[in-house]
Amino acid sequence: MKKLSIGIGAIFRDEFPYVLEWLVWHQLAGFDQFYVADNASSDGTTELLEALQELGYVNVLYQPVVEKQAQLIAYERIVAAAVGSCDALMFIDADEFVTHSSHKTGAEVKYLRELLKQPDVGAISLNWRVFGSSGHRKFTDAPVTERFTQCASDNPGNKNGHLKSVTLTRFVKSVGPHHSRLSSPLRWVDGNGNDLSDFIVIENGRAEPAQRGGIIGHVVDSPVRVNHYAVKSFEEYSEKKRRRGSSMRGVDYDKGAGYFQAHDLNECDWAVPPQRMTRLKAGISKLRKALANSVFCAELTGSVDISNRHGIRGWVVCRKGSVETLRLQVFVNGRFCGSADTGFYRGDLIKAKISSDGLGGFRWQHPQPLQQGDIVEVRVYGNRFVFPKRARVVID
Repeated sequence: MKKLSIGIGAIFRDEFPYVLEWLVWHQLAGFDQFYVADNASSDGTTELLEALQELGYVNVLYQPVVEKQAQLIAYERIVAAAVGSCDALMFIDADEFVTHSSHKTGAEVKYLRELLKQPDVGAISLNWRVFGSSGHRKFTDAPVTERFTQCASDNPGNKNGHLKSVTLTRFVKSVGPHHSRLSSPLRWVDGNGNDLSDFIVIENGRAEPAQRGGIIGHVVDSPVRVNHYAVKSFEEYSEKKRRRGSSMRGVDYDKGAGYFQAHDLNECDWAVPPQRMTRLKAGISKLRKALANSVFCAELTGSVDISNRHGIRGWVVCRKGSVETLRLQVFVNGRFCGSADTGFYRGDLIKAKISSDGLGGFRWQHPQPLQQGDIVEVRVYGNRFVFPKRARVVID
């Protein structure tokens, strides 16, 4: 019998330092497909995800900035992209790590697969384990799962009552940050396979009973949980998480100093065993080596020569690296429009001794002429190269 394919869906915005650890951790956990919507990142996350997609590790969707609820829009797009190729999806964020108490490779997905094999189960929700700053003030490049070793207790009223869900893709009616709705009478169960109960909603700082939702009033003692590194160090919260806004409430939303205080919970010790950390670091190192030989680390040079209401022309070549054909991504008003590969002959590149064969030219024709005020961006797929001029053009 074919094993259930269980993947992860996520939306990222400016998560560059954490992407590789998050991906390798969940590869080791047994997840076999990754759908990541990039929410107009500006710190290199977009290009890193593109390079990982080129290597076959993730599937990237471009989620433009919207005023509110970009996360829900992205989740619906991910479900549509995954149905037919991924049996179940778990929606988590870049600061969330699915864990099994045994810490054995693949134990997380093996456990979830057993629950989903029950013919009447359509979705599973797992409790958070919220981690505080562990007293760290500054960022270091050690893994998140190694740096932070203190978390909230499971006492009622703490943050661990929040849920994260994995759902059979073909039965998804709607999906939210903390729970899914099913389009069938299948059961929605907890991490032990029991029907979920004790739903609450927080109103004016108080827990009130609710019929359904993404929070329960108790914590289920299950082997599988979701570690939520909500704030990390004080510097990371202040300089990254707080400044990038919210995928639900908009990029200008300020979580405020109160969010850090409410989530800086360091009541219990919880550390990843050394053996698992060794496997994680080895996987990250392997991924970095693959990226070093990819378009991500290639040294490029190029120019956008023409960008007007009808189209774009330019050139880009690899100055150092083994990449021959490069792909250009075109965005109009923040929305992805399509790709164009290099390959057009440019004799001037040979004459200037920039290229030996001159095949570095690219062309893009807009499907329809642009309008006054439209903003055009040209980016190299999977690489952080920035064109020296005219890479971002306002059509007047």
